[in-house]
Amino acid sequence: MNTNFVKKAFKMFLDMTMMIAVFFVMLEISPAGAETNTETCKDMLQGYLTGQLSSGLGTYQVEVLRREFKSFTEHVEESMGVLKETVKSDIQKMRGFTGSSWFDHKGAAVDPLCLPRDPEWGVYTDGTDGVKAYVYGAEYETATSPGNLRSLYHHDVPCAVCLQRNRSVVKMFPARKSCYKGWKLEYRGNLMTGYHDHPAGTMYTCVDEHPDTLHGGLANKYGKLFYSVEARCGSLKCPPYVEGREIMIAVFFVMLEISPAGAETNTETCKDMLQGYLTGQLSSGLGTYQVEVLRREFKSFTEHVEESMRVLKETVKSDIQKMRGIMYAQNSSVVYTRWGKKTCPSDAEIVLSGFTGGSWFDHKGAAVDPLCLPRDPEWGVYTDGTDGVKAYVYGAEYETATSPGNLRSLYHHDVPCAVCLQRNRSVVKMFPARKSCYKGWKLEYRGNLMTGYHDHPAGTMYTCVDEHPDTLHGGLANKYGKLFYSVEARCGSLKCPPYVEGREIMIAVFFVMFEISLAGAETNTETCKDMLQDAQNSSYVYTRWGKKTCPSDAELILSGFTGGSYYGHKGAAVDSLCLPRDPEWGLYTDGTDDDKAYVYGAEYETATSPGNLRSLYHHDVPCAVCLQRNRSVVKMFPARKSCYKGWKLEYRGNLMTGYHDHPAGTMYTCVDEHPDTLHGGLANKYGKLFYSVEARCGSLKCPPYVEGRKIVCVVCSKE
Repeated sequence: MNTNFVKKAFKMFLDMTMMIAVFFVMLEISPAGAETNTETCKDMLQGYLTGQLSSGLGTYQVEVLRREFKSFTEHVEESMGVLKETVKSDIQKMRGFTGSSWFDHKGAAVDPLCLPRDPEWGVYTDGTDGVKAYVYGAEYETATSPGNLRSLYHHDVPCAVCLQRNRSVVKMFPARKSCYKGWKLEYRGNLMTGYHDHPAGTMYTCVDEHPDTLHGGLANKYGKLFYSVEARCGSLKCPPYVEGREIMIAVFFVMLEISPAGAETNTETCKDMLQGYLTGQLSSGLGTYQVEVLRREFKSFTEHVEESMRVLKETVKSDIQKMRGIMYAQNSSVVYTRWGKKTCPSDAEIVLSGFTGGSWFDHKGAAVDPLCLPRDPEWGVYTDGTDGVKAYVYGAEYETATSPGNLRSLYHHDVPCAVCLQRNRSVVKMFPARKSCYKGWKLEYRGNLMTGYHDHPAGTMYTCVDEHPDTLHGGLANKYGKLFYSVEARCGSLKCPPYVEGREIMIAVFFVMFEISLAGAETNTETCKDMLQDAQNSSYVYTRWGKKTCPSDAELILSGFTGGSYYGHKGAAVDSLCLPRDPEWGLYTDGTDDDKAYVYGAEYETATSPGNLRSLYHHDVPCAVCLQRNRSVVKMFPARKSCYKGWKLEYRGNLMTGYHDHPAGTMYTCVDEHPDTLHGGLANKYGKLFYSVEARCGSLKCPPYVEGRKIVCVVCSKE
């Protein structure tokens, strides 16, 4: 037998095996699985080559083959070692410092950031110059918390950004420490937020139940402060909740399961590899009789594989008929909360029906985001009673005394909620000032845009409350808590027309349907593989702030006006909205008739910012809502202008938010590095204001950060 020929055969085998390994990586099967499948193929081939064929080969040729297999094994092991080191390196890069606003800044951005340990910089001037927003580090404030939390007092807070593959959705559930049926645990934690009487608004955050600290971070330098959250009775139902008891929390995911299609592909590959060796490349080293015996052996093997494939196809066909779509499409799912309802739409699965919870309307340091609290809470380590310095969660009421239509009858009723799981959906998105769908989208539910009263101390968030809202039994009592008001348009930096002064804003929640052709699934293995990859990648919607257009490879859903709360309103909604240029209306009464929340336009406040930003001062801010297909996730990374390995750039920008000493709370926003302006928008009409963000040392580590240096950002996507 020709040794060079055998070496060439093994090189082909190695190349094919590496192609299989690449396919495994594409499907995001763990390295262990890849090793097992490769080893199985290798063992099958080795069995034929060094066992059954040894009688037809000389001792020398068999030894050559064994050496080739040894070389192959070492190459695979080396590749796996490199892969593991790369993964370990990427994990290290994604660990960071928790950063946000100073606890005492009333106009502070409310959301925490996970800041990288290796920041990148754009155009900057060091030092805290001019009128800017700031980002600080974060500390645990747990002096009176139960259990192990007390030992963390004044330690700095780390963070890690995690990518979970083969997951259709990840969701945080308050007041739970065990999973709902069909969900798997990601991590448990303690519900934490800012102190209710600090000026800075905050957000509810799930801090791991076994928290880490940062080396050298035990020093009371303040910054963003995390407090445990206790339940407060009133509009929050007690029982099942208990006055002053600390709230647990858990993060769950829905698993995306890979069907046997991958196994079918691997078996097919092994079969082809064996057939190549048995019936072609090795025939020159065997007699005719031996080749015929091997062919019969292989025919039996092939028939067994074909029978297995036939059974698999029948199973898949049955699943298609039962579930109206193949299983991997079904697992492309989204979860959303239907505020104001006890139930989900008829085609959605209800995860839980619960009580809407949030912060007291009069607490200036309140967490701004509403929670959907379960009716069957679970508890961790706790001490009952409102002891020490804590944050709180209350129930919620409709404040609709002057709202039009059926909303008026809901006044002072408590607010229910439902968490809904929609399968076969690649994305769900809320669109303000719309009641009909954009082309290619389907309606999930319509509602009324609501938030907190603009002059209350507590910051809030814009929320879509169902247009046919429910109430909670026994909940008609003015116990206050978190309060929901209708939202009216305010002209100025918001363009009128098309908007109308004092008119109530409608809102709708739409989804994009995940569609897969069934014909290919039944007949073509390659098509099955492509469909599986498409199902894993699904789609994602994000807003490109400061631009009228989307990146060239993304679909433009709408180009609109950036809207939000007035910078001087202490009870302002903190989040920005991308308002369409063609608003639609529901029931309304024009004119600003008191007891309402408002939405304004937005302006750049960049008089002291470096580079091209200075020329944007007092211009109005546009926005674009973009759809990216074949993306599993889109993520904003602060203090970065390049994407991490394996991520794709969507756009670079400058980190911006509201001024730290304005009454209105805000959120950190990535505004495009080459921002557009709106035609006719150069006029100081105020509204929502965007300021550049600078780093502040203390609980934020310097170096690598620099006091007063402007923070950039990057928006990246993952296939």
